[in-house]
Amino acid sequence: MKFAIEVFGQLRLWEIQSSLPKLKSFLIDHDFEVDTYGTFWNDEYTLNMFNNEKLTFFDKLNLIDEPPFEYGTLKKYYYNLKYSTEQRQASNKSYDIVLQCRSDLNFNLDADASKLILKLKSLLVENKDTPTTFINEMTTWRGQGLGPPGYKLDDRHFWSNEKAANMIGSTYDEFIKLEKPVDNIREGIFCYHNFHKVIDHFNINTIFFDKMFSCPSLMRWTILKKLKLKDSELAKHIQDYDSLIKYYESSNIRTS
Repeated sequence: MKFAIEVFGQLRLWEIQSSLPKLKSFLIDHDFEVDTYGTFWNDEYTLNMFNNEKLTFFDKLNLIDEPPFEYGTLKKYYYNLKYSTEQRQASNKSYDIVLQCRSDLNFNLDADASKLILKLKSLLVENKDTPTTFINEMTTWRGQGLGPPGYKLDDRHFWSNEKAANMIGSTYDEFIKLEKPVDNIREGIFCYHNFHKVIDHFNINTIFFDKMFSCPSLMRWTILKKLKLKDSELAKHIQDYDSLIKYYESSNIRTS
């Protein structure tokens, strides 16, 4: 089977990213052929990583100019994903599964990862002709008051077969035609944690797992937990590890 790891968006904390190479090794050990793609903003941090040969993880790399979109939505995120998807498609290779994800995630492997990957392989075969995405219940918010369909989905990573991945990658082009000005930009079509809207728009088949072989978490959260500090809006924009640590330590916003 063939697996594409497609990392996109703003490059962050790459100097401490060790889980993606481990994930790739795990997949190869379980008989996947793995190709890696990276699409990031052509910014100072990313260029520094590139010039210092820190981006050799990627078989294909694409740096694009960051658009001047308003802050507070995922419009810029899906705009980058559009070019990420196009880079993979330009390779003229076909994949059984595509992981589309941001760069600052820890891809922790489950204790039963070797068994769980077999389940995923079986489902990939069963659903190969149907656009399908795979959701880990641990990254789903459920509860009353969330509105239809009664849950919210994490938008930091998408595990899908190729048909679905290509649809997800066209989200920007599809949704930009539907977007209307609103008073609160966070409530627009590109609002956070609304991956279910993408699934609904493209009528993508969705398979929920009690747990998957890997459940990613934000690297920033791991750092905060270790330092016993609270997060802040400014911290989300700091790309390099040293600057992030200096900011957290100087802010000294302790958890209770």
